[in-house]
Amino acid sequence: DTVMTGKISYDSKAESFTFNGGASSSTEALENGNTAITSTVHKNASKGVTVTDTTNQVSFTMTPSFSASSGRQDGNRIVFPLSNGQSGWLVYTMEGTGVKEDILLNNSGSSELTFNYTIDLGSKLEARMESDGSIGIYGNTLFSSNIATSTDADAALLEKARQNAAKTTYLFGIPAPLITEQGNGSSKVEAKYELKGSNLTLRVTNLKAGKYPLSIDPSIYVVTAQQFM
Repeated sequence: DTVMTGKISYDSKAESFTFNGGASSSTEALENGNTAITSTVHKNASKGVTVTDTTNQVSFTMTPSFSASSGRQDGNRIVFPLSNGQSGWLVYTMEGTGVKEDILLNNSGSSELTFNYTIDLGSKLEARMESDGSIGIYGNTLFSSNIATSTDADAALLEKARQNAAKTTYLFGIPAPLITEQGNGSSKVEAKYELKGSNLTLRVTNLKAGKYPLSIDPSIYVVTAQQFM
């Protein structure tokens, strides 16, 4: 997408790609892709991807624990060759509503694979497994913004309030993973999430029944941007 590609900048010092959709919430701005969202993907895949909802001033980072080589930009996508014997790629596509992630496999030597992630939510957010197999990231928008404090004691009270506040606002969504195969409308390969604290596992089974190449899609979406679209 050429519009989205133009919103990506590369920081050679930090070795990171940043998508800046802008903070404007006007109808015209949003229709042109200037949604209030930013995301950062590091050239080193082990540093993860950070997605920010600039409307509510909250962000979280999702870091893959599996191995991939250095990433490079291809349009509005950042592409990482998989390593450790896996033939394929990890791909992050920058979009106006979030970051679409794809794990593309050329083949699989086993019937089952697991891909592990660490989710860094800080004190403002909480991850929950939803009944439809997706992951919901919840927070409390009352304490989400950058609130100024004049003393260390005030800052400590604010941090305590953030930790104790009921996290009831749905801010980010990680939809249940989808399997896409070339030429197939449906797939016999199955994928699901398992969430334990800050550890997220993507478990893929029945891979030997798949038609390759195939894509596994664990994406991240910003709820406010999705709702507008």
